[in-house]
Amino acid sequence: MALVMTTFFYVLVSFSSVLTLPIEELANHAAPFALIIKQNSQIPVSIISFISLIAILNGALVQIVMGSRVLYGMAEKGIAPSIFKNIHTKTRTPVVATLFFSILLFAFAVWFPIVMLAKITSFVLLTIFALVNLSLCVIKLKHYHDKERFFVVPFVVPAIGLFLCLGFLLLQFQ
Repeated sequence: MALVMTTFFYVLVSFSSVLTLPIEELANHAAPFALIIKQNSQIPVSIISFISLIAILNGALVQIVMGSRVLYGMAEKGIAPSIFKNIHTKTRTPVVATLFFSILLFAFAVWFPIVMLAKITSFVLLTIFALVNLSLCVIKLKHYHDKERFFVVPFVVPAIGLFLCLGFLLLQFQ
């Protein structure tokens, strides 16, 4: 559902952008959304820049939390170094895994251009979503008769999610 809604809003914003300014002008500008706001609104571009900065920071925090929890879970299962399963006694958070991902994200932010970071982020998230949907498909197939124990959703839902994620992954390479 998240992919459907995100795709809908992405298409809506893209469609609105193309109707607002010529495609050539949008393609040749470093910040097309800021250009649209500047030419068609009373909102200062600095506010849009500030909102963009907040969104980028929020995305970084989400990646740190997600990555550290995944690494913690892998360490709990024995498929990542056990140091990552250490949790803080008071906050109950995986401190080492969080520090590791914070440093990793900082290094990526310093050494890679923002476009590459966006592509890496999209690739990682779509891969994770694809793997989650694949896992749900496997669970549905293995435990077809055990409907009380596992989630109740038609098999087609995670299957569609899997194929959408794989399709979006393939589109990234074009």
